[in-house]
Amino acid sequence: MLTNCLTVAAGGAIGAVLRYLITLIPVSPASGFPIKTYFINFTGALAAGIVLALISKHPDIDPVLYNFVRVGIVGGYTTFATCFTESYVFMKNGNPAFGIAYAVFSVLSAYAGIYAADMLVNNVVFLLYDFATDSFETVQSFETERWSAGEGYFWSNMYMALQEHDGFLYMNT
Repeated sequence: MLTNCLTVAAGGAIGAVLRYLITLIPVSPASGFPIKTYFINFTGALAAGIVLALISKHPDIDPVLYNFVRVGIVGGYTTFATCFTESYVFMKNGNPAFGIAYAVFSVLSAYAGIYAADMLVNNVVFLLYDFATDSFETVQSFETERWSAGEGYFWSNMYMALQEHDGFLYMNT
């Protein structure tokens, strides 16, 4: 338990510093749109999607590494609490349509980022890897099964590959 806490803390420190550095970029759209928060949340969702897609392909990934990257770095990096605070401030300051649109757009973009990462990892990265290792037949067979199983394949694999215990996700082995 202590190892997991320290691992998540170390990853969280990295993610939080990355987020802070992005907030220092001198970008401020005239519309007031919080572009830096949006960028952080979208790229964080993309990173989370990559981690989840990698786990679906390799359920034997070390759970300590998973906790360091997904729970620590990505968790420390993303800012959905900030996103919804900003959305609330827009609504409170008389611009409810903008606040609601920003919140909805952020959630939909996060989902799109995770989906894009899954498609990228499952359809590009591993095909290139398997071409290099001469095992295309295995990938072709896997991809045929994957597509015939439909969109639920990814999420059912995630459910089978992960279990929650004491607030942390562990690999089922």
